[in-house]
Amino acid sequence: MITTFQIILSISIFWNYWLLYMISLGLLYVIGLVIEDNKKNYQSVKNYRTKKNQKLNVNKSKFVNLVIDWCKQNLEHPRYHKYYPIVEVKYYKTKKVSGDYSSSKKIIRIFVNNHQTISELVDTCIHEYIHYLQMPFQSNQVEYDKLNKTNAYYNNPYEVEAREKAAFHTPQCIKELKRLGYIS
Repeated sequence: MITTFQIILSISIFWNYWLLYMISLGLLYVIGLVIEDNKKNYQSVKNYRTKKNQKLNVNKSKFVNLVIDWCKQNLEHPRYHKYYPIVEVKYYKTKKVSGDYSSSKKIIRIFVNNHQTISELVDTCIHEYIHYLQMPFQSNQVEYDKLNKTNAYYNNPYEVEAREKAAFHTPQCIKELKRLGYIS
């Protein structure tokens, strides 16, 4: 006959095995994420190598301003802005950002030496111009900051939209600037 002690012991053993099983599943999931991330990194390095042969036919500062001019002509008109943003080109490297937008000062800053390819530079310029369009008022900046705290930077809807639009428009901009002879 089975005693109460044996039942408790078998339940305890079951939960120990169940816990071990769940930990194993979690580890497999994390390993899968790491493998997928490494594949993405390899793909971006591969793309970098294929696009590295592009070269600018103007200096970086002029090129950044050409990209912003392209944005002014090809992206939506800034409904709530009186003026276009001031564009500052920075040549020092930063560890955190490739560019930024200050809604209070209406300044786009691009850190040109943080980019490996022309495509990355164009993408950053368009990304920051999208932020200019998104944040005509200080209240938009306050909302952006709140969303950064609640959703984190990468999941912030402002960032998601800026990344998506920049990715969509970057090839078009590069094609036009190549046609005009600024990229060879």
